[in-house]
Amino acid sequence: MEGARDRAAQARALTWYGAMLPHFKKPLSFEDFVRPKPARARQSRAELQMMCDALAAAWGAKFKE
Repeated sequence: MEGARDRAAQARALTWYGAMLPHFKKPLSFEDFVRPKPARARQSRAELQMMCDALAAAWGAKFKE
């Protein structure tokens, strides 16, 4: 889920930069344009399991106990 959110944020950022580049007085350096984010902490197993359970419930999966 976080990956999808990050891809959507990246798509919005690239769209904004693409629209704004012609309006910049001074061209941006490659590093300023790309500006990588620091690595995020990985999801814990419990968080990952909760997300999978939520998706399964949303898709109508039946849980066996």
